[in-house]
Amino acid sequence: MQEMTLGEIQKTCLGLLKELGAFCNAHGLQYFLIGGSALGAVRHGGFIPWDDDVDVGMPREDYESFCQSYADGDTFKLSLLGKTEGYFNPFAKLCDARTKYEEPTSKSISQGVFIDVFPIDYVCESQAAIKRAMVRKRLYNYAFTTRLDAQKYRNEAIPKRILRRAMSKAYAMRDPVAASEAVASSIASAEPTSRAMNIWGAWNEREVMDAEWFGEGATFRFEDMDCPIPSEWDRYLSRLYGDYMSPPKSPPHSHGLAFRIED
Repeated sequence: MQEMTLGEIQKTCLGLLKELGAFCNAHGLQYFLIGGSALGAVRHGGFIPWDDDVDVGMPREDYESFCQSYADGDTFKLSLLGKTEGYFNPFAKLCDARTKYEEPTSKSISQGVFIDVFPIDYVCESQAAIKRAMVRKRLYNYAFTTRLDAQKYRNEAIPKRILRRAMSKAYAMRDPVAASEAVASSIASAEPTSRAMNIWGAWNEREVMDAEWFGEGATFRFEDMDCPIPSEWDRYLSRLYGDYMSPPKSPPHSHGLAFRIED
């Protein structure tokens, strides 16, 4: 196998995004670039220079339809909790099977270089319920997706390391599908409300938005394609990042290593 450069990873992710976009357009499904990918579209016209993945959000109904109707091919495969062996993330990843991706801080298996596909849910109006759900979400992450001896966590405070180990043991015999559904059901609303959220997003409580901010989407250029991002993108990005037009002085490192599988 040959290790891929960041540029090659981004090019592969772009191919995955085009695959997802074409499928959604053909089946009348709505999607948005969210998180760092929405930020990249606005601030850079494509990838944030150091980013090595793509984040996509879909309204819950469209997300479920996508997960049920997308069929794996030789090149593109969908990783799903409860269907893909060794996969623990409670959201989907569309992967390029011609590659291998190693994420040192996760036990969850990926089928290759990927883009993340998250459901966007209506959520309850109770802030207290949201805070409780975020505690449950962190415990889920500690139990299923954290490699306890990962370099990332070796300098973490001792109480957090103890909690990670304890939760990993406590959840070891639990079904990850049931555990993730318990987290989502504690906060998601089956009926439309005034607020929506990427429950499994990195920003926890900051992911709670006015539902109307997503809307029908605003079109922005992302590399060589046009993509939708949340309609109220300025409010959305400000909620997540604050002064989002000012890049960090010390860009983070990429998340893992990717390899091209040789024929």
